[in-house]
Amino acid sequence: MKFRDNWWPGVFILGLVLLLGASMASAQAVNVGSVTGKVFLPDGTVSPGATVTLAGSSLARGQVATVTDANGKFVILGVPPGTYTMTTSLSGFNTDRVENFVINAGSTVALDVTLQIAAATGEIVVTSEAPIVDTRSSTIDTTFDEKLLNVLPTSRDSFYDLSLTAAGMANTGHEAAGGWLNSPSAYGSAANDNVFLVDGVNTTNPRGGAYGSMVSVNYNMVQEVKVLSLGSRAEYGSFSGAAIDVLTKTGSNEFHGDVAYYARLDNADNNPSGTGGDLFWWNEGDDMSTQTEDDWEAAVTVGGPIVKDRLWFYLGYDKKNTATDTPVYVPLLEYKADIWDIKLTADIADNHRLWLGYHNEDTDNLNGSWGDQWDATMFYDVNAKNDTLSGQYQWVVSDRDLLSVKYLGFTSDGFPSIPGTVGHPGYINWWKNVAGNLGVNGDFPYVEAEKSQRSTIQADFEHFADDFLGSHDVKFGVQYTKAEANWQGGYFQGYANFAYPSQWWYGDYGTGYWPMYNRQYFANPFLTVRKSDTIGAFVDDQWVVSDRVTLNLGLRYDSMTASYGEGAVYEMPQTPDDINNPTVLRTREGTGDIYDFKTWSPRLGIAWDLTGDGKTVLRSHIGRYYAPIGVESLRRFGPDMDLFTVQYSFFNVPWDVADANGDGYVDIDENRDATRMLHDMDPYQVNDPYTTDPSWDLVVADGTTSPYTDQFNISLQRQIGSDFAFEVSYIYKKTKDILSL
Repeated sequence: MKFRDNWWPGVFILGLVLLLGASMASAQAVNVGSVTGKVFLPDGTVSPGATVTLAGSSLARGQVATVTDANGKFVILGVPPGTYTMTTSLSGFNTDRVENFVINAGSTVALDVTLQIAAATGEIVVTSEAPIVDTRSSTIDTTFDEKLLNVLPTSRDSFYDLSLTAAGMANTGHEAAGGWLNSPSAYGSAANDNVFLVDGVNTTNPRGGAYGSMVSVNYNMVQEVKVLSLGSRAEYGSFSGAAIDVLTKTGSNEFHGDVAYYARLDNADNNPSGTGGDLFWWNEGDDMSTQTEDDWEAAVTVGGPIVKDRLWFYLGYDKKNTATDTPVYVPLLEYKADIWDIKLTADIADNHRLWLGYHNEDTDNLNGSWGDQWDATMFYDVNAKNDTLSGQYQWVVSDRDLLSVKYLGFTSDGFPSIPGTVGHPGYINWWKNVAGNLGVNGDFPYVEAEKSQRSTIQADFEHFADDFLGSHDVKFGVQYTKAEANWQGGYFQGYANFAYPSQWWYGDYGTGYWPMYNRQYFANPFLTVRKSDTIGAFVDDQWVVSDRVTLNLGLRYDSMTASYGEGAVYEMPQTPDDINNPTVLRTREGTGDIYDFKTWSPRLGIAWDLTGDGKTVLRSHIGRYYAPIGVESLRRFGPDMDLFTVQYSFFNVPWDVADANGDGYVDIDENRDATRMLHDMDPYQVNDPYTTDPSWDLVVADGTTSPYTDQFNISLQRQIGSDFAFEVSYIYKKTKDILSL
């Protein structure tokens, strides 16, 4: 285990932010916001006893009201994200209305109101300007509300593709990595440093953040998406990159929903040109473009009351289907998905609210392969099933106190299969006399199935106090996460073939033969259990020192462990179908904690309303952020594996057959054809088999600590007009103690 430092020098980020939808906001709570402020009379004195009413379609009952205290202050906690109108009324004064202001998840909207004396002729409603700059936050994040989600020209991937449109996010983990990692880079951090959340609860792949979320989301169910990348408060768990949080819709007293159909109508002309003649297996004039043959999605959502003012529902169904024609490789790559969601919201008693959600995915990835040069018979299918259960209980103890408990748990099982069109494993050449690799004359051999689960529970309490050196919005809580990233491996038919040329020079040695060998691996299927547990505690204090200065203080503690659990060795499959119905031959021993990290994360931020009009804010933040723990470094074999049996067979392919074009040299295409012949040839020599132990043991050196990032940022934001803001930021990040295997 080695340590090394990585630092990302400070850079200036210049942004023009259209705040109709995407807004830089705070991260106080994960999935709700709040409104606070003072009510004044015309002479500048405060007004106790004024009624403040918040109304919006995101509230299940449509509105919520409170009354200002003796100091003229009011606070409304636990507000779902959405667009709202706030009215303030007091006998003898005109009603004041603030219309169409947005409350994002985690934001605190500060609204001070000055009432005017009512005219004798009757009530007059005064409309005040809605704020768009958050003068309380020291966090840099981007929030996409429902309106913006409907018009952004991105693919319907609420976790990955959408996050790339946020400031500071870079595409370094998806197409740039061959299309198998689903996590971006945030301001230079590694893709593995991210976490993914649904309704505020962790859905990150237990293998690590680079593998994205284990839960897909029906895009039409999304209320808003938050990409939190700098200066997060302590409530957010350990991450040093970005937290990508998807919030889903809830039902209300009004029925609403949508029906949608999306399809790709045509393909781009992306055929490469200018190669100049023969290039390995590619000849000039061949169509090497990747073409989408089928790409459509149909979705329906509906929500409304079951019992008015008491029980509401939101239901969604999403069906996806794509088929892609790739060059050389014959079968179409297909993806099919059925996604169901149901969410219930209930006011089970006065000031007691309950949310329950169930999510089900059934997906098929069909005709996959590990190389464009593999035969059309060497493909595999994976059916994956995901079940997710979530719940949240919220108790509004008083207008200043809020208690909540959240839970989310998911299980994800992969079921691989092969069509078995040939009846024996194909022959694979990973590196010798090939362009890339090849697989020929047989069925796909490898079994790789991910079987993961994660359960997270969080309890927190929020208290608003204004009787000590200003006002304080204090929130503290505890979190516990238990996760497994289990891996099923082996071979569909019990063994695999690896065939290579025996010699290093591919010309004619004068022997009359093209010598080759086949190395066969025989292995029982197996299950490796990789576990991680995290216990966290946090406290956040948004301290409003004065009307223009806010301090954001936070401290977080985490205990993170990772280990191997008790795995299994399965009996040899009699048919490829046995892989998904294995019989346990014996159990495998687990280990104690391999990683055991105890971390403290202090955070300090300040927000200063420079002009006093709520339109110009100077923000700064400094804090320490530890990387989330993943189990991919524990590898897929683990301890106590069964022995693999290895056997070599040697073949002589007639030279005049191998050198088909007679140029005295076996080229890449000719080597491929020679490899196809091995299954029907008798070897001239077969060595005695031997065994090898594939067990993997990881020993962590004493004193190894968790990787962490120290970050500092300072930014200036200015509102220009009614829905436009300009922001410039300086960011400095330095990562230390990076683990290197």
